[in-house]
Amino acid sequence: MILLQSDFGLFIGRFHALIVHLPIGFLLLGSIFYLVSKREKWHFLQKALPLTFLLSTVGAILAVTMGLLLAREGGYGEQTLFWHRNLGIATALLSGIFYLHFSGRLKLPQPITDWGLLAGFVVLSITGHFGGQLTHGQDYLLDYAPAIVKKTLGNQNTNKQEFDFPMNPDSVFIYQHIIQSIFDEKCVNCHNANQTRGGLNLASTEGLLAGGDHGDILENKQEVGSLLLHRVTLASNDAKFMPPKGLPLYYAEIRLLDYLINQGYSFEQSISDENIPQEIRQLIKKNYGLTSQARSFVELKQVPAADPEKIQSLITAGFTIKKLSQNSNFLEVSYRDSMDCAQLKKLGSIQSQISWLNLSQIGLSSDCLEHLKDFSNLTRLKIAYNPIDNEGLSFLKDLKHLESLNLYGTLIDESGLSYLEGLDRLQYLYLGQTKVDSSAMEQLKVKFPIADVLLD
Repeated sequence: MILLQSDFGLFIGRFHALIVHLPIGFLLLGSIFYLVSKREKWHFLQKALPLTFLLSTVGAILAVTMGLLLAREGGYGEQTLFWHRNLGIATALLSGIFYLHFSGRLKLPQPITDWGLLAGFVVLSITGHFGGQLTHGQDYLLDYAPAIVKKTLGNQNTNKQEFDFPMNPDSVFIYQHIIQSIFDEKCVNCHNANQTRGGLNLASTEGLLAGGDHGDILENKQEVGSLLLHRVTLASNDAKFMPPKGLPLYYAEIRLLDYLINQGYSFEQSISDENIPQEIRQLIKKNYGLTSQARSFVELKQVPAADPEKIQSLITAGFTIKKLSQNSNFLEVSYRDSMDCAQLKKLGSIQSQISWLNLSQIGLSSDCLEHLKDFSNLTRLKIAYNPIDNEGLSFLKDLKHLESLNLYGTLIDESGLSYLEGLDRLQYLYLGQTKVDSSAMEQLKVKFPIADVLLD
């Protein structure tokens, strides 16, 4: 009765991992005995070959039988299981043939015996490889291999703990960009569409919500809370601890997972959401370098170094030029004397490298700004206290990476600012001593939602 109430076949099947090493050892030992016995002084080892290959055959048959029972548990990759199962059967058959040959019941020519043993070693190795994939995941063999080996064998993932975050914090989602990356690194090897261990697929949102053999893994249950959170916080020596192999989840990863579950697992919450607790904000900043403010364009992009001769020519022409940092080829450029359009046009030779440009108080006219319209990497522009009007702003409308624009003391008014409405990375807009009235502040906040608009 007790046996009927339990899955006795699965109980036996789980001894597969123990038994499978017996045929491996005996098959290798028999092959070694055979090779060594070719030397006259070791010829006596041939007497051990029938028993060695008999034990190999019996062990292989037991391992195959238990493996077939274990496979009923499900959750294994079908293609990997197919090859592991059939190559395991082939190994058992080869072991049986070797036993019949060395026991005198089947006569094989020596070349066939030699090549057969080599084939047995190859089949055994491949069978073990697929078995390792079923147990430890698809990439277990190459996880710690040198980068050149991974590249040669098609595993490009030399550093799994890499995150590719969008520049705009509104586009960085806690689940999609952080938690799913954690799953990909530590869970998906065993819980994916091809290998759903425990009936669970963590490679997608749909799989996470569908749960596994034990039902919903996110729902907070009375005794253990969320099953997912429970499994990753068990003692590491617990049989149900997840992940069973590799690095466990760090405190920050567990804390984020706990937050996701307890706030109703919203998958669309970005890191700029004002409802995120300060503790979680600090945790995200400390562990992933993310804040609710967008990272500067110059932190995320690299450009080739400007031609030193061109830089020297511009310095001779009166420009002050310096690098933004030691690790960047972006440049900060300024000019202090009066300037005409021809002088400004000279900067076109290094326009890709210019990120900060200060042209304040140099008598710059609106039409001269035409020479800046292709400065696509410009992030800060100061053109304060110049006779620039609304039409001059029309030349700035395509500077999509512009983060700071200083228009103090210019002739622009509110209507001219319409040219700037497409600059969605603009964070600072200085409008003091212009024709823009303070009564327009509310409208300006709508037009430039992420920018600090300063009228003083």
